[in-house]
Amino acid sequence: MKLKRRYRLILLISAVVIVNVFVYTYDYKTPSTKEEVYELDEASLRILDLVDDPIIITFYKSDNLNPLEKRLAGNIEKTLQAYKNATDIPIHIEVVNPYESLEVELEATNSGIKPIEIKESNNALRKIFLGLIIQEGNRTEVLPQIMPRMSTEYLVSSSLRKLTEKGRRRIALIQGHGESELSDMSGIEKRLRPNYDLVPVKMQSKIDLSDYESVVIVGPSFKYSDTELDQLDEFLDEGKSIFIALDRVEYDAEENEGYKINTRIEEWLVRKGVIIQSDFIVDNSCSNVRVEPMAPAIAFPYFPQITNFPRHVSTIGVGVVALRFASSIESIDKKGIQFTPLAVTSEVSGKKSLPLSINMKHEWTKADYLFPRQVVAGLLEGRLGANAENDSKIAVISDADVVLGDENLRELDNHLFVANIIDWLSDYSGLASIKHRGIGEESKEPEVEVSAIKKYLNILLPVAIIGLVALFFFYRRKLHVDKLRTSDF
Repeated sequence: MKLKRRYRLILLISAVVIVNVFVYTYDYKTPSTKEEVYELDEASLRILDLVDDPIIITFYKSDNLNPLEKRLAGNIEKTLQAYKNATDIPIHIEVVNPYESLEVELEATNSGIKPIEIKESNNALRKIFLGLIIQEGNRTEVLPQIMPRMSTEYLVSSSLRKLTEKGRRRIALIQGHGESELSDMSGIEKRLRPNYDLVPVKMQSKIDLSDYESVVIVGPSFKYSDTELDQLDEFLDEGKSIFIALDRVEYDAEENEGYKINTRIEEWLVRKGVIIQSDFIVDNSCSNVRVEPMAPAIAFPYFPQITNFPRHVSTIGVGVVALRFASSIESIDKKGIQFTPLAVTSEVSGKKSLPLSINMKHEWTKADYLFPRQVVAGLLEGRLGANAENDSKIAVISDADVVLGDENLRELDNHLFVANIIDWLSDYSGLASIKHRGIGEESKEPEVEVSAIKKYLNILLPVAIIGLVALFFFYRRKLHVDKLRTSDF
């Protein structure tokens, strides 16, 4: 009996030892993102192919980062390593702590790297550094701050593209028909400035638009000539793109009447496959206005606030866009032409036709909102030129006020929405499609490391085995005793 118990004890100890050795030596494979190698998008790889000289990247990273910021810094380093792995061109990556010394900090700030100020819960300010300096030959690009909602790959690839380009890329802002001027579009121009120059261009005579990446037309009030419309067709035949923000209707507050605007652009758009109707969109989701200076603001359905944005590269990150006297947009079925809605009204929306007068005391009911989900911005793609030689794009928004720098619109996404569309239309490298790639990775919960798994298994698994073995022998003994009790002696 004693020998049997000793045998069981030796067997149990041996099992525990074997399991511990197995746990310690076995190479566990976990689904941790830390194990994954970041791979660059095709657009970034195409830009890397244009690089001729060795690249030096200096990553300024301070040592006072919190866990979330450390994960962001780790993702930045992982992305930089992906560039190094993807090319035969030498890429040297140096990580520098600006707080290593006052001299290093001054070197960073003098080079254009800016500290990010973070307000702590106790109102204390903490300054961190997360910035890049990228050098190719004798040219340099500085990324002063990399924030959590920025795509490192997009920023680095955009910088490399600038380093390899001989000149600045330009976008033509058409003038001469009462269009919005550059000063009216300061917010959008600022967003486009890192990659493009927005250049006013008058179409009073035959001009060459081939040097421009895209054409922007905002709020014309006078008619285009046949020659000018032909120039737009020729531009599309080159495979280029056009952005149009057009007022089809307007409202005269003094006369209290709405009226139609005819610039011939709307007729030209019909030939391409889209109709901007001469109606007024009304939406229960709307901005507030003041009738009198001291009076409380009231909801004004003629100023819809758009919150429905079908998934597209240009709508990522867009939450609310405020419009004023917008019109409904309808597409026409045309062979080889694809229409994609970019902005849609709410489920409680409608349309008002001309003639129109506005009663500010009107009590709005369901009868006013009989046309839900009306398109107010959309995209045409296909062979849109007169000769249908190349695929091109036209983006249309049925309200020119979307570009304005009104203080009341600063908290909304008007400028982001318009700049995203123009950037996407103008970008032939494909970089616009990765503008949001990798964003949010730093906010994910960290994976449990393999070493931690081994640690917990070493502690818990032997205890579990001992418990299971004990239960096995307990029930085995219990069955044996029960069998003896029921035996017939």
